[in-house]
Order: sequence, then structure tokens, then C-alpha cells
Amino acid sequence: MRKERIEGIGSIVGGEYESIEAEGLAKLKGDVKAETFTIEGFFKSKGRIEAKTLKIEGVHRAFRDIKAEEVIIDGILKLKRASLMADRIKCDGVITCTEEINTDKFDFEGVCSIASLVGDQIKIRYARSSGDKISIDGKFARLISSYFGRKLDAEKCIVDSVECTSLTASGTKFKTVRAHSVQLSDYCEVDVLYVDGEAEIDSTCVVRKIIKESAQVIVKEEPKVASPTLTKIMDLYKEGKINADEAEKMIEALKELPKGGGGSLGRMVAGGLPWADDGKLRVVAFLGHELLEKSAPESKTIEVTYNGEAVDVDVYGSLSCGDVEGNVSAGGSVKCSNVGGDVKAGGSITCGNIDGNVNAGGSVTCSEVTGEIRAGGGVRVGK
Repeated sequence: MRKERIEGIGSIVGGEYESIEAEGLAKLKGDVKAETFTIEGFFKSKGRIEAKTLKIEGVHRAFRDIKAEEVIIDGILKLKRASLMADRIKCDGVITCTEEINTDKFDFEGVCSIASLVGDQIKIRYARSSGDKISIDGKFARLISSYFGRKLDAEKCIVDSVECTSLTASGTKFKTVRAHSVQLSDYCEVDVLYVDGEAEIDSTCVVRKIIKESAQVIVKEEPKVASPTLTKIMDLYKEGKINADEAEKMIEALKELPKGGGGSLGRMVAGGLPWADDGKLRVVAFLGHELLEKSAPESKTIEVTYNGEAVDVDVYGSLSCGDVEGNVSAGGSVKCSNVGGDVKAGGSITCGNIDGNVNAGGSVTCSEVTGEIRAGGGVRVGK
């Protein structure tokens, strides 16, 4: 069988090969079979690939299915309208897939966004260093997600659906997991978990629904530590900002807080909080033990700064943050980047693009708005 090697710019035609090496800017124009297939540059394939060993150390954009015994990735693999089938996959880079990855053994460390993952032994570990290769959280983040065909997260791997025998994951967001045994750590998120064996989930993870059949679910608790309030008081004393008498009075005041007893705070602890346990971050305010309404004058004096992207934001007072996928609601003013939903504020609104409606008690300044604008002050739309 013939060998093919491209070191500059070129293309590969369909056929059978002993080996293929692409080190420059190359593309595949037909279906190929090869013993070994190595990519070290920028490669685009519009034909099916079948190989014993596929190595990707550059960037591979695949628009047709790939089948291999072993796949080794130390670069970037983008599968758009294409699936990957392999006995073993080892990745220390980036994978995006709009269809399905099917493998017996998946050993992944990096950044991924996969629609469907099916296999026997699945290991996923988020590694931010891989994301640095493509600047996921830079100013071109939206362009990067569009280029890869799926959203990439700067803080987590994303896998919509997993079906496997055993799953070990850290720093990953799932919609649905079906597995015999599961180990989740480092802020994993699962919408629905189906498990019929043992599930070990650490306390940083969020699993919204567990459906189990004779399974043993173990939640690993973090070691007991002093309450943040007590720790803060002791830090103030050690730093000389308060004296011993003041520290003692503050600690005694902590003992008087209700534990499920009288007062608004105590009733909330005993009877549940007045919002769903949906994993969203909320910033609220108390006056003594009373939970303030968002419209209360005291609430509007609060200013919240949130670093990073968010799904939905609902805060008392004013808000400053980055991109928001969903809706924004604030009692005061809002300053943020792009918003994928509606924005409602008691004060002024200053944002980038807003893919929804805008309702402001004050002025509105933004790059673009797709919905309606209601403002108590002036409106400025455009760059």
C-alpha cells in the first residue's frame, strides 16, 4: 500500500494507504483507509476515515464519520455532523461533537462539548489549560463557539447525554447520565442521573434528579469547619481590629440566632426557602432576621459584582457582571456584557447585545436589542 505525506499545502484523495501524515494545511476529498493517520497541522476532512491509529496533534475539522481502533488527541478535534467510533480514545486537548462518540474506553483531560457519549469506561476531567489553546473565555468566545458548532464553557466540560458502564467525572456539566456506577467531583452538574450501581458524589456537585434501582448513593461531605461568621470574628481579633471584649460580645450574639425557631430567618431554615432548589446563584438581603423585598429601599443600596459568565441572575440592588445566557433581574442598575434573555432593572441598564426585552426604571444604553424596550429615562441603542 502507498504512503502519503503533506508538509505544506495539499489534498488527499480517497483510497487505501499504509500511512498518512499531514503537517501543513491539508484536506481530505474522499473516503480513506489507513494503518496510521497523523495530523500535525490544520486538516479538514469531507470524507470518511477508517484507521487503526489516528493521532491528532494539530487541528482536525471532520465533516464525515471516523472509525479507528485507537485515537490519540493532543490537539483539537471538531466533529460537525459527524460521529467518532473507536475502541480507545485518549485525549489531552479539545473535542467538540454535534453527533455521537462511541468507544469502549474514553480517557479525557481537557475541554469538551459533546452531544452524545456512549461507552464502557468513561473518564472526564476538565483542564482549563486546554481551553487556553482556543481562548474560550476571551473576547472571541462567541465566535469560537460558533466555529466549533457547539457552545464551549470556560469553566466546565459539557456532555449532553452519557450512557456507559462506569463514569468518573470532574468539572463537567451533564443533562442526562445513565450508568451502572458513577463518581462525580469538582462541581459536576447533572440534570437527571439514572444509576443501578454505586454512585459516589462529593458535596460540591449538583444532581437535580436521581432515578435509581437498588443503587447505593454516597454523598461525600467536606470536613466540618468553623462557621464563616465565627472564623471572621476570630480573624478580626487576631488582626487587632477588635479587642477581646468585642469579640466575646460578637460570639455571644451568634448563639442567640434562632435554629429553626422564632423570627423570619428561623422559620425559613425550618420550613424551606421561598425559591426552588434549582442551582441558581441568588444574592438576597436581611434586615435583622427579616428577609427584605427586592423593592425595599435598603435593598437598593447593595451592589453586586459577579466575575464570569452566568445562566440567570436575580439580585437585590445593582449588578455588574459578564455575559449572561438567560435573564437578568435587579432591584437597582445593571452593567453587563451580552445577555441571551430579558433584562429588568429598577435603575439604568448598560449592556452589549440583548436577545430579549428590556424594562428599566432609568435609562438604557446597549449595542443591540431584539425585543421591546421600556425605559423611565433615555434610550441609546447602537455602538
